[in-house]
Amino acid sequence: PRTPVAAERVEVFAASPERPHRVIARWSGNARGTDREQEQKLQQQALREAAQLGADAVVLHVAHEAYAQVQAAEPGVAVASPIKRSTRMVADVVVWDQR
Repeated sequence: PRTPVAAERVEVFAASPERPHRVIARWSGNARGTDREQEQKLQQQALREAAQLGADAVVLHVAHEAYAQVQAAEPGVAVASPIKRSTRMVADVVVWDQR
């Protein structure tokens, strides 16, 4: 086990860093809505949890989704619910290789 670090020390990447590293865990989270505020909340959660694992960095992958549920109102007639939007974030939790 690695020693926990402050979340502020965990670096954030949008793509796999070139520096030699190992992925020690994968974190994922979901939030309703697709605005920047939701992304920031998810990113902060990922950083806090990565920091508890002693991570050096996280590589974030973000997806925005829109969906509706379709139900049969009566035979031959379908009704869709209002479109719902969500944000999904996956983070690879990374430590630098010491070689």
